[in-house]
Amino acid sequence: MKTKVRYVKFFSPGILFSVSETDEVSLGEFLGGGFNLKLICAKAKTIEQRHGATPYSFNLREQEEGEVTVDGETYKSKPRVTFQSGIYFITGKVLTLSDIPATRENEILRSNMQCNHWNAVVENMRNGCTSVEVDGGAP
Repeated sequence: MKTKVRYVKFFSPGILFSVSETDEVSLGEFLGGGFNLKLICAKAKTIEQRHGATPYSFNLREQEEGEVTVDGETYKSKPRVTFQSGIYFITGKVLTLSDIPATRENEILRSNMQCNHWNAVVENMRNGCTSVEVDGGAP
């Protein structure tokens, strides 16, 4: 028997890379054939990561999960992803290299963006930045 299960993955700023937390989406957060983004954003406000970090973005995934019985033994089958969203930003602002002033304070960030070929970073409310995918390309 296969069932559809929906997940939300929240991203918070980390020391070097984003920290993520995945939660199953309740029925109330999934209404009328789509995800209830207002409830999911409200849920993000209740999450606190290391050093008080809170999510700046999330993405959504729907997958089919099931069980298979072989010789009387029941096993979980490999989940099949049926939907994967892009990234929704809650409290962040997407900045390209041209958006970031060429000041001494931004020197390392600008250098990292150029050397790593990052299209953009996200500046969140706590002034941390992280690389993100823009237009489906690499960060």
